[in-house]
This record gives sequence, C-alpha cells and structure tokens, in this order.
Amino acid sequence: MNKDGVLASGGYKIELMPDATEKDIEQIEKAISRADNISNMLANKKTLNEIVELITGDSNTMVLTDKLEIRYNCDCSKEKFENGLIALGKKELFSILNEDKQAEIKCQFCNKKYKFTEDELRNILRKM
Repeated sequence: MNKDGVLASGGYKIELMPDATEKDIEQIEKAISRADNISNMLANKKTLNEIVELITGDSNTMVLTDKLEIRYNCDCSKEKFENGLIALGKKELFSILNEDKQAEIKCQFCNKKYKFTEDELRNILRKM
C-alpha cells in the first residue's frame, strides 16, 4: 500500500496431488518460508511463473493461465440436504418432526437455507 491505496494484493492456494510425498511437502514448506510475501512479489513485478517457482521450490512448473477468474459456486441442493436428513435416521427425524414440525438447514459454505415442512419431513420418513 501507499498513499494512493493498494498497489498489489494476492494469495495462493496449494493442493497436494494424491502421490505427493513427505519430501514434497517439506520442500514446499521450506520454499514458502523463504519466499517474500505475495503482495511484495506482485508489487515487484514478479511473474506468476516466478512466484510459483519461489513458493514451490520447483523450477519445473507451468502456469496454465495468467488470468484466472476465480469464483466459488456451491453445489448444495435441497436433495443433498434431504439425504442428510435421511442419514440422521428415523429416530432423530421423528424427534425433529415431533419437536419442531419442520427443519431448516443452512449450508455452511454458501449460507443458503433449505426449509423442510412437516409434510416434507413425513414424506422423507415414508421413504426410509
């Protein structure tokens, strides 16, 4: 930042491939600890390839694109939450039905709410 505002800001996310070894993990952890923070690297005009190499400690890397549109799309649905209600079992579902007469479930990822009416809960119980 400077007096005009934010000059550069960023972050990175590293996901290990299924065949990653402890040695691979240690290499990445050491490289990250040696690397400058991402905002400084961007402000200093480091390329994405240079940044990837610095934070992974691997010179054999490839950036697929330098312009990514990152957005989160939650794949939650009422059907998935219905399956979750079924997984609770009949006893718990009966308890919900008797005590609350309905259920409202909120997705922990996107905060969308799904409401199950008394009739819907009874239909779920009939399916079980």
